[in-house]
Amino acid sequence: MGGDGGVIAVKRSYMRGCGTAVGAATGKGSGAGKLRSDAEVKAEAMGRCALSQEELKEGDVRVDPYGRLYSAKAAVEELIRLREAGEASDWVVKGSKDLKELAWSKDLCCYLTNTPLLSGVVPCSVILSGPNKGKCVTASALKEMGSEIVEGETMKLLQNEEEREATDVRLREERERKERKKRKKEAKEGKGDEGGERKKKKAKPAGAPAARPLVASATTTTSSAASSIFHSSASVAKQDANDLFACSGGRRF
Repeated sequence: MGGDGGVIAVKRSYMRGCGTAVGAATGKGSGAGKLRSDAEVKAEAMGRCALSQEELKEGDVRVDPYGRLYSAKAAVEELIRLREAGEASDWVVKGSKDLKELAWSKDLCCYLTNTPLLSGVVPCSVILSGPNKGKCVTASALKEMGSEIVEGETMKLLQNEEEREATDVRLREERERKERKKRKKEAKEGKGDEGGERKKKKAKPAGAPAARPLVASATTTTSSAASSIFHSSASVAKQDANDLFACSGGRRF
C-alpha cells in the first residue's frame, strides 16, 4: 500500500467499508453485497428490524443488550424457533427478558432536547426504568444534565465493538451472580428440609393411645370398712361383721 509504515489492519473497525453491506449481519436483503456509508448503515439500523430487515412500526419495537432494534414479533418468533430446534446460538438474546421496550416512532427524538435520532449518527440511549421508560435521550444531554435527570437506568443504542465487549462482561457477571444466589438459596432450603425431617422423627405421633392405669378404679368398690382392714392406725374403730361381709362381696372362705 505504501505510506502505512508496514502496518497491517487486523481489526474490522480499521477496514474501510467492512461490514457495511446490506444484509451483512443476517445475509438477508435484496441489496446484499452492496457497500454503503456508515451513515446509511446507522440510519437503516434505526429504522429496520435487525432480524427481518422489515421497517419498524410504532408500538412494536424492542431493543437487545447491544442496542440493536427489532420488531417484537420477529424477535419472539426467533426465540421460539431456536427453542424448538434446540440450536446453539450466539445471539445475545437468551429470553424475552433480554428484550427491552423502545417507544419508537417515525419522528423519534430525544425527549429532553427534541434532537432527531432516526439518522443514527447522534449517540443516544434508551431509558430502561422509571417514569420515562422506553424514551430516548442523547449522550450529550446526559453529559450536560447528569444521568439523574432521566430518573432511571439507560442503555446505549447501536453499540460499537468496544461497547459490546463491555456489555458481554456485564452480562456474564450478572449471570454468575444470579447462579451463585440460586445455589445459595437451594443449599439453604435443603438444610431446612433436613431439619424438618429430624423434628418429625422426634415428635410423638398424633393420636397415640393413652397409657392404661395399673388399677381400674371404676370396678373397685371402696368403703370405709375396706380401708380399715389394712389401716394400721389404732384410732380407726373395728367394723362389724356385716360391713366386712359386704366389702368382701359375699365370697366364702
